[in-house]
Amino acid sequence: MAARASSPQDLWKIDDYLAGQRKETDELFRYKYSALPELFAILLRQGWIKESDLAGLGQDKLDVILRWKNI
Repeated sequence: MAARASSPQDLWKIDDYLAGQRKETDELFRYKYSALPELFAILLRQGWIKESDLAGLGQDKLDVILRWKNI
């Protein structure tokens, strides 16, 4: 996008895009202990982590994460 920018309006479009991406990332990676199972489920669903990466978590937490992964 930046390489194709040729006017100030193009720069504002890039700013809007980046602001949206930043908001999405901030919401996804908000750090609250209670939100971690949901975050892990999203990361599993999107392929960023594998189930084996969650080794060491208790079975109760894994069950919640895997249930949310399939929603």
